[in-house]
Amino acid sequence: MYIFVFCEETNMQHDFDVIISGAGPAGSACAIALKDSGLKVGLFDKDIFPRDKTCGDGLTPDTVNQLALLDPTLLDDFLKMTGILSVKGVKLISHKGKSVTVPLLQETGKVGMYSASRLIFDDLLFRFSASQTNISAFAGTSIVSTKVHSEGVEVQTSKGVFSCKILIGADGENSPIARSYLNLQIPDSEKYIAIRAYYQDVKLPDGVNYFHFFFPRDTLPIGIWLFPEANGNFNVGIGMSISLMKKRKANLAQLLQKEIDNGLLTPYFSDAKAVSPIKGHTITVGRKGRPISSNRLLLLGDAAGLANPLTGEGITNAIRSGRVAALHLQDCFRQNRFDATFNKAYDKEIYRRMAKEFKNYRIMEAINTSSFLNNYIIKNVAPHFTHVFSNPALVNKEQNSKFFLLKVLRYMVFKG
Repeated sequence: MYIFVFCEETNMQHDFDVIISGAGPAGSACAIALKDSGLKVGLFDKDIFPRDKTCGDGLTPDTVNQLALLDPTLLDDFLKMTGILSVKGVKLISHKGKSVTVPLLQETGKVGMYSASRLIFDDLLFRFSASQTNISAFAGTSIVSTKVHSEGVEVQTSKGVFSCKILIGADGENSPIARSYLNLQIPDSEKYIAIRAYYQDVKLPDGVNYFHFFFPRDTLPIGIWLFPEANGNFNVGIGMSISLMKKRKANLAQLLQKEIDNGLLTPYFSDAKAVSPIKGHTITVGRKGRPISSNRLLLLGDAAGLANPLTGEGITNAIRSGRVAALHLQDCFRQNRFDATFNKAYDKEIYRRMAKEFKNYRIMEAINTSSFLNNYIIKNVAPHFTHVFSNPALVNKEQNSKFFLLKVLRYMVFKG
C-alpha cells in the first residue's frame, strides 16, 4: 500500500535535489534532460531492466525525434541497436477492405519510423540515464510512501529512506503518486483498455514492412493494429475506451479473434501461430485542464494521462513531458520555488504544447467512430498527409494546428 502524508518539518537534509519515481520513457527522459543541470537526481523504478511492458511497440518519426532532442548520442545508440525494425510506411484498411498505403518518404536527414519492443527501448533510455554522472539509478526499488514537508519530500523506499526538494511522478498508468496527491477521477471516456499478443508466420500480401491498421465496424474508432517486429514476429492488438466497451458490451479478445478467424485479418493469419498470451493494460488519454502538478510534485507521461485520444500512443508525449519537466525543474531551483502555484507553470506549458493535439484527435476519434466516414477518410484524406508522416516537425505542427480539422474537411469535400 502506498502512503502519502503532509507534515511540517524544517532543516531537512536532502539526498537528492530531484527524485523521479518511474524509469520508463517519461522518467528516464526527464533524468536525461537534467544531465547538464548540475542537479543531483535519484531515479527509482520497482522493476529490474530490461523488463517488458504491454505496448504496440510502434515508434513514429516524432517519437524517434524526441531522442535526438534529448541527446544526439542517444539517437545514435538507438539506431545501432539490434532488435529494431525500420518501417516503410502505414497501411490503412477499412471495414470494406479498401486500403491505402501511405509510404514514409525517405528523406536525407529525417528520422524514420520503427518498431521496437519496450524490453529494449526502455532499457536503452534507463541505461543512458544511469550513465550520467549526476544521476543515481535504483532499479528494483519500490517507493512505499512519501512525506511532504515544508522544505522537501521524504521518500520511503524498499531500500531505505531518501529525501529531495521535489518529487516527480513518472510511475505510469494507475500512478500511486498521482492518486495520493491529486486523487483524480478520470471518466471512462478518457480511459482505454488495450490488449496485444505476438504472432509468428503472419503473411504480408505485399511483402513490405508497414504498420497496418484495420478498421472493422465493431472495433472503431481505434481499430486493430498489426506491427512487424525485427525478429519476424508481429504485434497485433486492439484498444477501446471503457465507456464504449460498456456501451457495446465489447470483449476485446473476442473481437480480435473474430477478425483473425473470419474477418479482415484472416488472409494475413492463415498460417499464423500465437507465440505469447494476450496481455492488456489501461491508458488515460490527454485532456486539457486535468491537474498534473501540486506542491513539490510534477506528473509525467502516463501518470499525467497524456496519450493520444485517437491512437492511444503515449511514448511521444511521455518523452516530451520529461523534457518540459526538466526545464521547469531548473526554474524551480533558480527561483527556489516548489509550491503548487509556481508549478502551475508546468501544467500551462504542457497544455500549450499538447492541448490542440488532444482536441483535434478527440474530434477525429468521434468522426472515426462512423464506419462510413472512416472508409471515406482512408480513401480520400489519408494520402494527402504522406509528407506529414515523414517529418516529425510537421507532425507536431499539423496535429497542434487550429487548421488541422479544416484541412481534413477540405480533403473530404473536395477529394484532393
